[in-house]
Amino acid sequence: MKEYILGIDLGGTNIECGLVDREGNIKIRKRCPTQKEKGAGKVLSNILSTAREVISEVKSRKYKIIAIGIGTPGAVDQETGCIVGGAPNIPGWKGIPLVPALRKEFSLPTFASNDVTLYALGETMFGAGKGKKDIVCLAIGTGIGAGIVIGGKIYRGAIDGAAEVGHTTVKLDGKKCKCGSFGCLERYASATAIAEMGRKASRKDTGSLIYKLAGGDAKRVTAKVVFNAAKQGDKAAEEIVQKVGWFLGAGIANLVNILNPEMVIIGGGVAKAGGILLKIVKKSIETYALEVNRKGLKITLGKLKTDAGIVGAAALAWQEMK
Repeated sequence: MKEYILGIDLGGTNIECGLVDREGNIKIRKRCPTQKEKGAGKVLSNILSTAREVISEVKSRKYKIIAIGIGTPGAVDQETGCIVGGAPNIPGWKGIPLVPALRKEFSLPTFASNDVTLYALGETMFGAGKGKKDIVCLAIGTGIGAGIVIGGKIYRGAIDGAAEVGHTTVKLDGKKCKCGSFGCLERYASATAIAEMGRKASRKDTGSLIYKLAGGDAKRVTAKVVFNAAKQGDKAAEEIVQKVGWFLGAGIANLVNILNPEMVIIGGGVAKAGGILLKIVKKSIETYALEVNRKGLKITLGKLKTDAGIVGAAALAWQEMK
């Protein structure tokens, strides 16, 4: 009987759950709304019910689930399996006994960690970083998260709170961040920041392509609109992409200088911009990262895309079960 891991990805909008084999392939997949607006208890209930759906389907086939892996926003206490904080997008999530609840419900070994940390592990084991040992992954979307893999193992830090690169300072006198600090990378290179800059530019010049692609409504400007405008030669959009790429490259250069990874993988919604952003990021890294640390360094886009969360969660369980 073939063995599988139940991989669970907790997102702010949806909970994704899938049956993952040793090669990182997803056999069965289920999804349900997170419903975070109904409280942390409801979110936990939805996780259990979605997992139950997959397990119910497994029982009718010749599959064997040997463990559960779950990626969650925030940090997980590895001793207790409870959420210890860092998940502002899910109100009340701090203190939730995530791992104990899953173990009690399904009587299976269960492992959990930060979702972006597991994204990094998934890309290392099954994606763009396969065959590498020392990798940094960035997930750039509404915010900026990161995961670090050292010697093939995820680096969690003292309380599972490592790699908060989105809240590293790239501008000392910069904008205030929702975390309470100032000049965070997230305020200059996330999809939220890009959209903010795009809206400002479109209001300043209603004749710009950014404004036109947003249907003549500055409120509808997104990061995707800005990138599409830049690809079509809009000057204001090109200036935004240049600024974003430069800040992002500087943030990555800091990680390169500290960790000396073999590879940096960029994923998340902003990564869809592709080469137009990547070439600026690389130029920025060349400017700010030490030459010796850049030797042999590869900067690339993630391969797992929408499967990253499920596969990354399963990767943790596969690794722990060894």
